[in-house]
Formats: sequence, C-alpha cells, structure tokens
Amino acid sequence: MKIKNIRRKTLSSRNTCTQLFGSVFCCWKQLVGWAVIGITVIAMCLWLCHDAFWMKIGELVCLSSLLAIIYWAVKALTPVYCLRKEDHKVTWAQIILLAAIGIWLIGVVLIFHINKDDKDFLAFSMIGVILSYVFQDALKSVVAFFYLRTNGLVHIGDWIEVKSHGIDGMLKSITLTTVVIENWDTTTSSFPTYILKEGHFQNYQRMADGKTHGRRMMTSFIIDTEWIHALNEEDVMRAKKRLEDAGQTDFVDMDEIKVGALNMEIYRKYLYHWLMRHPKVTHEPRLIVRWLEQTNEGMPLQLYAFITETSLASFEWQQSQIVEHTIKSLEWFDLQLYQSPSGYDASNNNIYLTQKEATRRKEK
Repeated sequence: MKIKNIRRKTLSSRNTCTQLFGSVFCCWKQLVGWAVIGITVIAMCLWLCHDAFWMKIGELVCLSSLLAIIYWAVKALTPVYCLRKEDHKVTWAQIILLAAIGIWLIGVVLIFHINKDDKDFLAFSMIGVILSYVFQDALKSVVAFFYLRTNGLVHIGDWIEVKSHGIDGMLKSITLTTVVIENWDTTTSSFPTYILKEGHFQNYQRMADGKTHGRRMMTSFIIDTEWIHALNEEDVMRAKKRLEDAGQTDFVDMDEIKVGALNMEIYRKYLYHWLMRHPKVTHEPRLIVRWLEQTNEGMPLQLYAFITETSLASFEWQQSQIVEHTIKSLEWFDLQLYQSPSGYDASNNNIYLTQKEATRRKEK
C-alpha cells in the first residue's frame, strides 16, 4: 500500500521532476529486468573484452535500456497528462519517445558500422523493409498524430464522431499510434490514429462549448396531401377562432387567412414566425421552414434551425417541445400527418374485412 501511495503522490504532483521520478518508479519491475540483462551482458563483455562483437552487444544493450526507460516513463505519464487534459505535455512526451526511437536506430547503425558498401547493409535494409511493412499502420499513425496536433484538429476531452466506424464520444487519449474514445453508451473504442486523418470525423466540441450559433435541429414532417386545400369561408372562421383560443394570433398575419389561401402556406408562415420568436432558437446562421419535394407518402415539411441549448439533454428537450408544438398546431389549419395504413385502419374502413367493427380496446 505504501508503494502505491508513493506512485500516486509522485505522478499526481505538478512538478515535472517528481512526475518523472514517479513514472520511473512505476515501472521498476521492467527496469530491474533490463538492469539484470544489462549487467550480465556487460560482465560478459568485460570478460570477453578482446571480442569486438560482444562489445557491440554491450553498447546495444545500454542503448536499448535507455530507450526502455524513456518508453515506460512516457507510458506512465501519458494517462496522467490525458486525465488533466494537458495536450502540450502529451505532444512533447510523444515527441521525446519518437526521438528516442530515432536515436536508437542511429545508434544501431553506428555501433555496427553499417554502410552501403558492407554486406550487412543488405540484411539491414531487408529487415527495415519487413518492419516497415509490418508496422505500416503504426508509421501512418505517427504521421497522422503530428498532422492532427500541428493543425489543432483534436484535443483531449473533445467530442468527436467517426461515422464510418460507429464511434461517437469523448476523446480520452491520443498517442503516436492509438486513439481512445469513451462512447456515450459508456463503452470504450480504441483505434489507430491514422483513421482520424484518412477517414472523415466530426469535432463537435466548439458547438458543445457554445462557441457557435447553436446546435442544429433538422427534422421533417410528412403532411397528408389530401388535407391540403384552399380555404373557404367556414375554414377561415374556424382557423381564426382556433388561433384566438390558443393565443397564437401574434405569430400569423390574420389578414392572410382569407378565402382562397392555401392552408399549407398559412401554416408554413405561422411556424416560421413562431420559431423566429422562440427564446431558444437563434436566427443565425439560418432559420428555414420549407416544403421538400413531394413523395409517395405526402408533402414533407422541414424545420431547419439552430437551438442555443447545446448539451444533449437540454437540446433534446427543446427539440421535443418544438416537435410537439408543430404536431399540435396542425389541427388549427386542418392539416394532418401522413401515416401508412395499419391493421386497425384496414379493419375499420368503409369496407369491413371483419364482421365486427374494430375497436382500440382489447376485449377481456
């Protein structure tokens, strides 16, 4: 328990040196293993110091031990930086790790004196080609990591969506090779970093932070065309009375409700002005109430607006209220939504398919 407490205190410290000590302390088992191997090889090298090959092996082990220390330190510190959303530290930690790998590769070349005129150069080249093929996803991810971080496209804690892979959630961590997303259904998705560069992803964080005009609402209602008609005197009187009873006369020019006017036109204008004065709907960047191309089912009416409440719960609440008001107000203009005929409709029409008229209540 004391060891765990020391790890937590050192890693949670704000001091960089203390954090480095804690990261090294967290991987003490791995470091002990590397130390045992290193001491053994160095001892053999000293014993066989006349053999240049063993001296090269000793130098390689020392260089690899340094790389291992850096790797485990970065691996321990990255989750801490991601938890604190310290993007710049995550980036620098990955740069240091990448630099360490580069130094290790240069060290191998220098230790074994590999050049293009040696026989070992061909073998070293073949190994490089094979490794490049095996780790091609990792190499592409390294390039994608710096592309994303340089252009500031993603940050720790951003809400992103990758539709092609069914991923939608908060970015928990991003490294040279891996991205971890905590989905809204509380599951976790891990995938190579290059997917964010090669595929299409959407970053909703600016919208969620309220730095845009709002969150888009785009919904359509299919209106039964049989209910679309020009108003007669009775329709005009009925529509005006319904609007007055509902207290909605401020959202429509009552003079436009006249004989010969289409009820669909009056209804569209009413919804537009109602949304214009809605306290949670912004006029920017656009507010549109329009009819779409007619389909076999009916005439689609689309509401395209931006709601100022951007959090999921608040947005869905406001959107639901708008949808409910839209459906409720259809009756005021003698309009009706289209719905495909159900079994109840088929059994309760003018031509009865059963001897007894259908009811909505089940008989006991």
